[in-house]
Amino acid sequence: MSMSRLTVVAAQRDAGALQRAKKKPANQAETKETEKQGYLNLLVSAIPTEPLALYTFLVGGIVATIDSGETERLGLRWGLYAAMIAFIVLWLTSSYLRRPKTERKRRFPFAETLAAIVAFAAWGLVMPESPLNAELSGDDQTVLTLVITGAGVALLGLLTGSLSKPAKVTD
Repeated sequence: MSMSRLTVVAAQRDAGALQRAKKKPANQAETKETEKQGYLNLLVSAIPTEPLALYTFLVGGIVATIDSGETERLGLRWGLYAAMIAFIVLWLTSSYLRRPKTERKRRFPFAETLAAIVAFAAWGLVMPESPLNAELSGDDQTVLTLVITGAGVALLGLLTGSLSKPAKVTD
């Protein structure tokens, strides 16, 4: 799902009602009806697709330029990983702050940002050619990939519960 969707989730939590467009049969006229978002919709909303796509593209490009016997550019890969986490925080903060003040009552969308960081962090560490996978091999790589994936899914599941509750607002 898109990073902009996480901003919408944050604004809807401020209003106390998480909504999504209601699905209509193909033969019915298009209307703007909404329904309550389900657990799976919130879980999918937490995945920051734009930074993941950019990170995957950049890491793939870096790996494609490595010749045999050359350094694997691990520093650059770790730097990109950290930069993408910072990018997620900046993106969500700026897009949330651009929303009209009437739609937001919190200073910062913490739960949404944490969910996006967890989703990215897990993906960024277990994807092929990630900096962590470049440093590991064999059984260590397999075991850590399983542990990180499981922990990421578990954390996202826990955070999705927080995303489904109305936000505590400040005056």
